[in-house]
Amino acid sequence: MDDSLENQKPKLDLKSKSFERVNHPTSQEDTAPLSVHEILAQNHAIEAEHEKPLVLNKKPTRRRKDYIIVLLLGNGLIVLTVAILPVNVVTLVYGFSGVVLYTIGLTWVMWAVMSNY
Repeated sequence: MDDSLENQKPKLDLKSKSFERVNHPTSQEDTAPLSVHEILAQNHAIEAEHEKPLVLNKKPTRRRKDYIIVLLLGNGLIVLTVAILPVNVVTLVYGFSGVVLYTIGLTWVMWAVMSNY
């Protein structure tokens, strides 16, 4: 084999490339550029078409009443269970933590997960 051919590097020529314009801009005489205020007015008009009307009189919901009822029943059940079991530090801590977890979980479900009903 001829090592001289393998060690030779090919010559690279850097030529200037020509770019072809595909999208020619329209002439400046035909259309004047839009100002920022005109663009914002167009955006506002389009947004106003698709915006639903603002309802100021909200329909009353039963969510607060249901929340209080379920909160009192659930926490009462936990406290009743702790009262029935033999009283020691472990049952009191479990009962207190159960009340806290139930209250936080119910609050999250009622006010963050559920929608108005």
